[in-house]
Amino acid sequence: MEGREEEIKLKAHHFPHSIFPFKQITDMLMNPMVMMMVLPLLLITVLPKMMNDPETKREMEQMQQNMNVQNQVRNSNFIFYIFLL
Repeated sequence: MEGREEEIKLKAHHFPHSIFPFKQITDMLMNPMVMMMVLPLLLITVLPKMMNDPETKREMEQMQQNMNVQNQVRNSNFIFYIFLL
């Protein structure tokens, strides 16, 4: 083996090109600016369809009534403290 020089040939293994477009698409979708544009659009389209469900509509109305009662209590406390000072 001493006087023999052998060439070693290495082949680089490349990934198929079909993997990269998928990565580019997921990178684009996970971009914060894209998410800030897409999520509100989804909410705008999905929420009205959810409101057609009678049970969800009833729950939303109940939550609004509870919020109104809490706001009235806060407003009355605020007015009381204004006149107290």
